[in-house]
Amino acid sequence: MATDLEAEATAPPEEDGLDFAVNTGGSAVLHEVSWKLYRKLRKMPENRHIRMTYDRGELEIMSPSRVHESIALLLGSLIDVWAIELDVAVAGCRTMTIRRADLKRGFEPDNCYYVQHEPQMRDEKKIDFKTDPPPDLAIEVEVSRKLLKKAGIYASFGVPELWFWSGSTLKVLELSPEGEYIPRETSICFPTFPIAKAEDIVRQLGTVHETDLILSFRDWVRDNVPTP
Repeated sequence: MATDLEAEATAPPEEDGLDFAVNTGGSAVLHEVSWKLYRKLRKMPENRHIRMTYDRGELEIMSPSRVHESIALLLGSLIDVWAIELDVAVAGCRTMTIRRADLKRGFEPDNCYYVQHEPQMRDEKKIDFKTDPPPDLAIEVEVSRKLLKKAGIYASFGVPELWFWSGSTLKVLELSPEGEYIPRETSICFPTFPIAKAEDIVRQLGTVHETDLILSFRDWVRDNVPTP
């Protein structure tokens, strides 16, 4: 028998999907949500704009704010510039849903990439995360959320590298053999990527045209980084 929560959530959705529970830039947590219900909510077209993090019965839903999305997109653009200028093969997967029924967990990163596994995953149209590798790099932007709990979900999937933007700082984290994320100075996927320069670029959001920020990073790379 469905719980009261499931009965409510499986009822015909409101016009704006899960907007009854979370406004733009906000989040809400639902408890005792089944895996089946999570998958149903995730597949509903009206919920495409909402990020969902499912962890063994607990479902967090979040509607990203403009600030959140601007930071995520700019960091992605900087990676794109780096890959183009240094001729690094990458496969960007943006905010694709990553989930495994056996773990009863699922989430969407703010950006994610295959780098080391790009040749293996290049032609994959449908990924099975029980047998296929997770992204080599994921990016999380914290505006109103805390990363600590979600980091445990990333670790359970074996995501080897995580970039975490919080406040005005970009942190690089590496998954340790013990299954915990530990800080490191440089990226595993992009060993010479200028983390400090990327921080400086993102901090200027809102005061400098985004296109100018991307072009300034491109010019900096051309002036300071040996290219192939």
